[in-house]
Amino acid sequence: MAFLELFERVNEVLLEVRVTDPAADAEITIFGRRKYQERAEWLLQAMADRHFKMEGRLQRKDIPPWVKVPEDLKAPETFEVPTNLLTLVFGPNGSRIPYLEQVSQTMLELKVLECSNFTRVVVYGPEVYKLRAKGMFQSLTEWHRLRQERGMQRLEEAMNTLELGLGLSEGFSHGD
Repeated sequence: MAFLELFERVNEVLLEVRVTDPAADAEITIFGRRKYQERAEWLLQAMADRHFKMEGRLQRKDIPPWVKVPEDLKAPETFEVPTNLLTLVFGPNGSRIPYLEQVSQTMLELKVLECSNFTRVVVYGPEVYKLRAKGMFQSLTEWHRLRQERGMQRLEEAMNTLELGLGLSEGFSHGD
């Protein structure tokens, strides 16, 4: 399923995309109920604006409409994610962040910790949503870590099997 079709289905909108000049930006018209149009417009703008950088602090120019300023920005929840798992959890170049923010009804910021292999995730929003999102992201991170670990174990087993196989075949060839 193409991205736009999935986006339309998830956000309950219809998108009309017009490209008049391939070198220029596309013009997108959003059809649907007003609240869904606003949400879809915000998500599309967030995806267009965000060229997520893995180094340094992510500066937010946009605050999602479901985050109330200033009360939801006062006491964020934080946790750390191994930097090598960022792409798995948040998508290439942070592409899944707008969707994850929408689903969790929170706002996320990522900050690479200096001299560390970890990135701090800062979660803003109402208390219940912050805690739920933090737990969800920690579980997702752990799942990816364990999956990566199992993959490494399988690779080691395969290499050991290959080494044993090579050792046996060399032993037979020398004995002839």
